[in-house]
Amino acid sequence: MQYRTPNQAIIDPNMTQDRTDYRAAARASLARARKELDSNDDARLAYAALELRLALEALAYARLDTFEDLFRSDREMAWQPKQVLQALERMVPGATQPSSLAIGVEEVYGVESPSMRSLGTDDPLDTATVRKHYDALGSFLHMPTRKQLNQGRAPDLGKLRGRCGDLVLRLGQVLSSPIHGLRFNLAVDFPCERCDVKVSLNLPIESHLEVSCVTCGAQYLVKTELKKSTVQAMYRKMRCHRDECERFLTIWNDELVVGKLITCESCGFEHEIGLSLRDKTAT
Repeated sequence: MQYRTPNQAIIDPNMTQDRTDYRAAARASLARARKELDSNDDARLAYAALELRLALEALAYARLDTFEDLFRSDREMAWQPKQVLQALERMVPGATQPSSLAIGVEEVYGVESPSMRSLGTDDPLDTATVRKHYDALGSFLHMPTRKQLNQGRAPDLGKLRGRCGDLVLRLGQVLSSPIHGLRFNLAVDFPCERCDVKVSLNLPIESHLEVSCVTCGAQYLVKTELKKSTVQAMYRKMRCHRDECERFLTIWNDELVVGKLITCESCGFEHEIGLSLRDKTAT
C-alpha cells in the first residue's frame, strides 16, 4: 500500500533503513511542490505546503543519518525535525552550518596548497528555517474553524504562496551541493554524571565549548585538543541547610532557576533557589 499525491507516490510505509534515501525523497517532494506552485491554482497550494513539509522532514532525518551513531534510543529516532536539529546543534557544534571542502597538492609539507580546488559547499538544513516555516505551513493543512472565520482569520493564500516560494529557494540551496554529510570533528564520549547515559559528541579540534546531555540536559565544559579531550561537569556542591544533616547537594547549572525546589536526598529537606540558597520555610 502507498499513499499518493495526484502526481506520484510520496510515502512507502514499507521502506526500511537500508532502503531510505532521505535526500532523494526531499528532492522529489521539492519537485512536486514546484509543480503545484507553477500551476498558479490556489486550490493546489495546500499540496505544495504538504510537499514542502515532507521535504523539511526528509532533510532533517538525512542529517540525523549522518550522525546516527550519536542517537541511540527509539525516542530520539522518533523526534520531529526541530528536535533533531536542536539536538545536533548541542552535540555537534556547526552541524547545521555550511562547510566547504577543497583539495590540493602540498608543495611544502604542512602548508596549504596554493592551488586548492573546491569540491563544493555543504549547506545543510538549519533550525531557523524549520522554526520559521514548518508549523506555519502546517496551519494551512487544516480546515479553518468557525471561530477562526468569525474572527476574520481565513487563510491568507497570498502569504502562503510567498512562504512556499521562499522555502523552495532555500531547499534548492540545501539540495544543490554536490557534497553533503561532512564529518571532520573529534569524537568525544563520556558517561553523563546525572543520568548515566553515554554522551557522544563530535566537536571541533582545539575548541572550548559548553555542551549538554541530550537525555537530561546536564551541562558540561569540554576542551578538545588534537588527540585528547577534557570534560568538566558544570555543577556546584552546597551543604544541606538542615543543621543535623551533613549531606552536600549537587546543583547543576541548568537547575539554577529562581523558584526551583532542591530536595536533599538524605533528609528530604527542601530548599528553594533564589538569589541565594535558603530555607523555604523562612520566607
